[in-house]
Amino acid sequence: MFTKIRSGSKRLHFWLSAKGSEVNKLLWINGSFGDCLYLLDVFLLISEIQSEKTAKWTNGRKVRIFANSLFVFQIVVTILQMVHARDNNNNVEFQIVLSITKLVGMIAICVKWSLLIFQTRQICTVLNFITSNQLDSGDEAYDELEYKEFNRSACTMMRIIYAMTIANAVLLLVPSAATKQALALPPPLSNYGKLVSCIVYLFSTQLLFLGTVPKFLSNMACIGMLIMGMRFKLKILAHRYFRMLNQPVVSSEKHFARMERDVKEVLNYQTEYRKHFETLKQFVEKAFFIAHFYALYSLGTCFYLSHKTGFNVLSLTLISLSVAYILKYYLWCHLVESLQDVANSIGDLIYEHCVQMPYSRKHHTQYMGMKTSLIIIWMNTKNGYAISCMGMLDISTKTFVSFLNAVYSVMMFLINVV
Repeated sequence: MFTKIRSGSKRLHFWLSAKGSEVNKLLWINGSFGDCLYLLDVFLLISEIQSEKTAKWTNGRKVRIFANSLFVFQIVVTILQMVHARDNNNNVEFQIVLSITKLVGMIAICVKWSLLIFQTRQICTVLNFITSNQLDSGDEAYDELEYKEFNRSACTMMRIIYAMTIANAVLLLVPSAATKQALALPPPLSNYGKLVSCIVYLFSTQLLFLGTVPKFLSNMACIGMLIMGMRFKLKILAHRYFRMLNQPVVSSEKHFARMERDVKEVLNYQTEYRKHFETLKQFVEKAFFIAHFYALYSLGTCFYLSHKTGFNVLSLTLISLSVAYILKYYLWCHLVESLQDVANSIGDLIYEHCVQMPYSRKHHTQYMGMKTSLIIIWMNTKNGYAISCMGMLDISTKTFVSFLNAVYSVMMFLINVV
């Protein structure tokens, strides 16, 4: 009898394991959780940003109204906390710095969120271009492989963003005396009894991960996705150049005729790409300008506040948000630099072909015309895909290192002076 029970339990275990693997594969690889654009749409919905897909969802409007109402309420509480910061007899300077940091953070989030709202149509246009077949390399297998790589990288980024949101939720929901003292309700909201105070504290502080944090990270998610997608499209364009420039030369006459035809075709693709890239470039420059100057103040201040509070839940929350922002800054710098690397690879291909192009005295005019055209394309490609911070500094990993030095300087200034 026990033997039958053991064999039956083993069969049940194997069956459940098999079904679990199937469900996991369905959700995370082939299904919604394996689609980077679906993950982005859900996150933007929580951030109260409507996409073309979420506009059709049944409860999408209710989610947006709840998230936006919660965010507005949290802003009001933050303003009241700053106004009444001096009423706290313990560590007044700390309370003022914390309140100002929260308020500045809310303002920066509102500005970045407004930028996303006003650029929604342009964002949707670029996303549609990324997912469309308007640009292909002529090698279907290569295009499919590159799309899978883009989807995998973008899904990884989105899952990290979701994980950071959940981590903040856990930290904010954990009871902590330091958090309650630092983020205590201002007098106008704490004089209505214990039950009302607990409810107000829940919505103003412990639910920051639903109201404020998604808006804080939505910029990172959206811009990261767009740059990854445009890099994927540029790789396809680079492969098209590679195929065009590496075909065998049968005869000079046929070679120049084919090259003239292929160059016109690839230039049409590149013109379409540049149109969408310019849209992305303007958006990234504005967003990076806001993120850069906000981060110079806020990150050093957050590390200072975590240093002053010691090791507790509040300091862990501040550090986790700061690390998320540093990760966002590095991600943007790395992605923009990698986009430029792909553009440089196209330029290198064109330059190499110009050097190795077979010369024929009979077709001298065609030779010079083709070489001139390719050199112009090469120069435009090498210099046309850089993105700067409103012309003040280039977005690169070198800028990221300088940024970390500035953040450290702000933190040490506050520790030594305040």
